[in-house]
Amino acid sequence: MLYEIRRQGLIDRLMAAETPAVSILSAGVGFGKTILLRQIAEQCVKTGLPHALITFTPADIGEANVRKIIEKRLATLNSGSGAFPCYLLLDDYHRVRSPAVDAVIGEIADGLLPGSKLIAAGRCTGKDPTSPGATSPAVIRLSEDFLRLTDDEVAQLSRQVPMFAAQETLFAQMHGWPAGCAIICAVAARAPNLSGPLLAVQVAARVERHLEQLLGPGFDRAGWRLAELMAIGPVQIDAPDEKMVDQVCYLNDLGMLDSDSDERGRLGLRQPFRDILFERFHRRDGEGFLREVRAAAKQMIDGDRWEDCRRLIRRLPRDMRRSVLEGLGGWILDVRFGPHLFEDFELQVDEDFGGFPQLHLAKAVHLARTNRTLDARWLINQIAAGPTPKDDRLWRADLCINQVRIAIFADEVIPAEDLAELEALQFQDLSASPVLYAIAAGVLSDALYRLGQYQKCRESGLRGLVLCDHYKAPYVATYIFALTALAEYRLGNLQSAIQLTERMTGHVAKLFAGGDSVHDVAAIISAVMRYEEGDLTSAEALLDRPLAHVLESEGWLEVGLAGFFTAANTAIQRQEYERALDIMMAAEELGTQLGFERLSQLAQCRALYLLSCTDRVDEAVALHARDFFPPDADELLADRWRDYLTVTQILASCAFNIAQGELELGLRRLDNYLADLGSTQNVPCYVRIICLRLMALQGLERPADEIATAIRTIHFYVEKRGYISPLLEFPQLEKTLKLCLTVPDLLYDVHRLAGLLIERLAHAKPSDAAGGKALSPRQAQILTLLSDGLSNKEIANRLDLAEGTVKSYRKVLYQKLDVSRRSQAIAHARTRSSPRA
Repeated sequence: MLYEIRRQGLIDRLMAAETPAVSILSAGVGFGKTILLRQIAEQCVKTGLPHALITFTPADIGEANVRKIIEKRLATLNSGSGAFPCYLLLDDYHRVRSPAVDAVIGEIADGLLPGSKLIAAGRCTGKDPTSPGATSPAVIRLSEDFLRLTDDEVAQLSRQVPMFAAQETLFAQMHGWPAGCAIICAVAARAPNLSGPLLAVQVAARVERHLEQLLGPGFDRAGWRLAELMAIGPVQIDAPDEKMVDQVCYLNDLGMLDSDSDERGRLGLRQPFRDILFERFHRRDGEGFLREVRAAAKQMIDGDRWEDCRRLIRRLPRDMRRSVLEGLGGWILDVRFGPHLFEDFELQVDEDFGGFPQLHLAKAVHLARTNRTLDARWLINQIAAGPTPKDDRLWRADLCINQVRIAIFADEVIPAEDLAELEALQFQDLSASPVLYAIAAGVLSDALYRLGQYQKCRESGLRGLVLCDHYKAPYVATYIFALTALAEYRLGNLQSAIQLTERMTGHVAKLFAGGDSVHDVAAIISAVMRYEEGDLTSAEALLDRPLAHVLESEGWLEVGLAGFFTAANTAIQRQEYERALDIMMAAEELGTQLGFERLSQLAQCRALYLLSCTDRVDEAVALHARDFFPPDADELLADRWRDYLTVTQILASCAFNIAQGELELGLRRLDNYLADLGSTQNVPCYVRIICLRLMALQGLERPADEIATAIRTIHFYVEKRGYISPLLEFPQLEKTLKLCLTVPDLLYDVHRLAGLLIERLAHAKPSDAAGGKALSPRQAQILTLLSDGLSNKEIANRLDLAEGTVKSYRKVLYQKLDVSRRSQAIAHARTRSSPRA
């Protein structure tokens, strides 16, 4: 047989005269190392060579124990056979191996007669320890390359009768060589005739029988057979008896169990056995197996095993995959797992989902998320006009939620009737699909946040978090965490916002893979809170990621806005004005590209605000001349000012008026804004407006009581609520506070508060803003890579940044180092200790 030929070739190689006296065989589970050593022992018996087979246990650890065991067996060999060459075969050597033990077996081998060999076999343990002994053992890493079939052998196998190939495969498996079985199955799957499928059927039948004989008698799970469940995914064996434990160990030694198995009783079947069993049950009883797959997937969802569920569904044939996804909720999976339903499960967005209404809804939302709003609108209207599924109440809830989601992803105004219907869902009977309560609360939180109704957003969000935890909707819970934290932040509850952010970070770390974009969401929200507390270093580190990815992948506009604005603000506070404007320009371009008009408008507003706050009046005038900024911003107050865009426009326009010296106009607009009841609902903007108002009041020499009120308000939000960053966004604020100390009739307590704010400003200023001597971590990375000779494009690829962003970093870096060329920057790098990238 082919596997015997391969194994015999390896045995001949190990026993050849030119092979070193000491060999260490290192291989993974399933290669059949133990069987290999036994076959070498059989060869020794045939040729009359004395030999000893020693199997190590964890109790044998230590060079003294190893030496004692080997010397004892050698003494037995010498007493029975006289002075002859011998073979020492050491099994499970990985349990005792160390540099010192390698040295021991090297010394022992040196003392053996010529022609003797010492062969140790064990599992791969990563990097091999270096041996200080006289004889350095030769490490032979065994892999399937040693068993690779030639082209002629592949052709021979493909021509074999399927039953014979199945028997050969099973023989290889049962004799401790599942790696060879995997090779044969892989070759058969590529066979150009029917031998591949037939072989899989025969092998699957034998593997199924083997599993049932070993483990089936001790397994009972509501009528499901063990082999069927192991074909779907890992199974849990509760309270196994001693016999079952022995059988499990035997299967593990054969290499039939994979990394899904663990000491807590979870058993997972290794490839290719799982796939061939899966195909067997699917062909034998398609509908019955489909029901089992749905039940298993639901069990995985309820147990927070999202990745297991993804793997299971991806292995299904396309038709069965669509049926299972529809049965699990279709578009609901898009909200529970993340917006990758089509990519994860290899669905085509342009295919017809007739008969799958839930997947039709998922397709409509996917179109809106990918900036195909008109197609999404047309499809959702077609779905609404089509036949109504069996449960009319649930179907109306599905349509309402997704119509609002499409409006959100398209960044459109949400119709009042849709919002009212969405709010009413929490009082309807949705018990047939209770996860809709959690999803509706999340979508409602998003809609309310966009309207500036932060109090209602927080209430809906806190309710939604409880529902998400109860009904297993981790992805929507992440967004609710983000929105609720931002709502608390805007309501002035910074510490509550920070606590929610910390909970969100733990939630994401627990349930989502490291590369998932929800980690970016958690980092951005954390950066907002750190920035507002005045911790620029932490905020910059958290924002060191592609901010556009959150918008491009998730469509989460509010989070993307927070990330771009915080990144620009940190750059401003480090006096990196050009980089701040580059960030806003990138945000504006991204908004245009993705169809987020509000992102483009907000980026322009923020750019005007930053230019005005930093006294770059000429550039601010040029930006203000654009059509977007109305000649009279008072018109904005007729709109719903609580909308974030309107507030940001007012803030930018008033900062522009004050920077131009139009203090009366700016103050009048600020007072109009503050006259609206509830204006403190957006506290971060409110604090910044009070700072602007103080600057205007002082410049116009207004009465001391008005100045005192502004100083008290600023002090309250800075010291009592922790909103420190507004102080640092206005370079002129420190000068204004010092001038306020000279105002006649200013009460003593206000003098003291102004002095405390001046002191706070002095301590809160970033250390690298003065003189530009210290580099941020990212700037140090850029400098190191420049000194390594990398181009802008190569640096961008290395750090996963846009090339334009790297150019902006270089420009700021040159300014800080007071150089104008790369060679000068490299020379500077060699004289300083920058952290390596």
